[in-house]
Amino acid sequence: MGKARTTRRRTLQLLGGASLVPLRAWAAAPVPIAAPAPAPASTIGPPRTDLITVLYRKENATAPSRVDPSVAAATRALEAEFLKLGLRVVQPDARSYQLLDQAPNMIVTFAPDAGFSLVFSLYGNVRPRPGSDMVMGEVRLEARVFVGRSILAAETGVGRMAATLTPQTKEFGERRSLEQAAEKAAAELAGRIAASLRALTPERMVELMQAPPPLVLGAKPVVLPSEAPPPTPDAPLPPPRRKFALLVGVSDYAAVRQRLPDWRVGNLNGVRDDMANMEGALHGMGFEAADVKTLFDAQATSGAIRQELMKFAARTQEDDLVLIALSCHGGDKDLCPSGFGMPVLYDFAGPNDPNALDFWQLQSLVANLPARRVVLVVDTCHSGGVAKMMPSAIISASGVQTSPGKASPEPAAMAEAARNNAALATRHIAILAASKPEEVSLEDPPNGGLFTSRLLRGLSAAKGNESLEQVFVRHVEREVIETSRPMCKRIGECQVQTPMFAYSGRGNMIRI
Repeated sequence: MGKARTTRRRTLQLLGGASLVPLRAWAAAPVPIAAPAPAPASTIGPPRTDLITVLYRKENATAPSRVDPSVAAATRALEAEFLKLGLRVVQPDARSYQLLDQAPNMIVTFAPDAGFSLVFSLYGNVRPRPGSDMVMGEVRLEARVFVGRSILAAETGVGRMAATLTPQTKEFGERRSLEQAAEKAAAELAGRIAASLRALTPERMVELMQAPPPLVLGAKPVVLPSEAPPPTPDAPLPPPRRKFALLVGVSDYAAVRQRLPDWRVGNLNGVRDDMANMEGALHGMGFEAADVKTLFDAQATSGAIRQELMKFAARTQEDDLVLIALSCHGGDKDLCPSGFGMPVLYDFAGPNDPNALDFWQLQSLVANLPARRVVLVVDTCHSGGVAKMMPSAIISASGVQTSPGKASPEPAAMAEAARNNAALATRHIAILAASKPEEVSLEDPPNGGLFTSRLLRGLSAAKGNESLEQVFVRHVEREVIETSRPMCKRIGECQVQTPMFAYSGRGNMIRI
């Protein structure tokens, strides 16, 4: 393809002086994928088995920080126990801990050379003993143990220590009882972790260290000590009874430009190809024509999407699958009252449009679908915003590296919200996004969007025998990254396009 035919796509811009301000596209209500950019091959070594990274994670805004005496006592005790096992202990530096203390929604991920890691939280309480001047300090440590990028075990340690108080020693006595209780809890926790590590065979260790990283990210990802779900089973979900799809695309934004003359909203030529290619591909994957609805250009309005999803709610059953694909401009949290972002559809009337469909409302409509399997495909610029918008910590052999961010709902937010929404608790949701938040998504004429075309090729190659996670890892992620490099070099407006994947429930195991 020629240089002139390689273009960036789906960036919504506001006119305002010399510079144009790009808005993150598809700031959804949730996924994930939000994995950090891989380090250059020359900087990644083999996983380390002679060290363990100990990371205290502040569970919520009221939880003690890492400088709290009970946390410090637990950390010292854990370090002492691990040193007895011959392990070198690595901890975050002061700057990283400061960011962790301030961000209970921190995303924690792992580099390929992470080795052994322990992420723990602390819960402490001082209870008076009725009828006496004594108190009981109790500390519970909850931890997840990792080997490389894989969860080895979830462990808990509990410690208790009584103290006698007088008016003069009340504050000191309570603090000291919690410190000693934390030391006991740490010793118990370390003993259980040591047993898990000793039980590792060389074969099992290699298997764990070579496993792909967990792909569920968001405000409370799989690495969280107390609220994380157990590791996702590898068994595939059974085939759906019936497959439904809603394809939404906007190529012609002339009406939006008339409505909003101060907004630079360019046409998206590749969207027409995306819609045609998606329709053809889904037909080959067992989607009946009567069960695929396409809303294109003037049809792609907020009201039309609501209406079609309500029809799906009336037609679908629990063992069905619903796929929703969006190919259009997108706006971030500032464009709608809910703060969850929104697709920029044909009837877009600017920020805070009360009639617009945002991703909060889309989540509610998904909750009303009887179908237990939902797949969202989004091909827009900046669609994978969670990597930059949420604070993150990356554990590697060199320690813990953190990067700040601001909590803004992006694709991973919908999967996370689904996990915490009782109406969606039993649903399996997968979200596939075209690019990272700081990246553009590229057109690949005459194939439509680079991401959509590679995803459809991957699904076709899989022939329904691979899960969405396998399709993404084996056929989409690397292909988009490598193909985008020379394309970006030609147009000079980007460096790479990195697609992202997220899920809730067992959405990663969905097969299409």
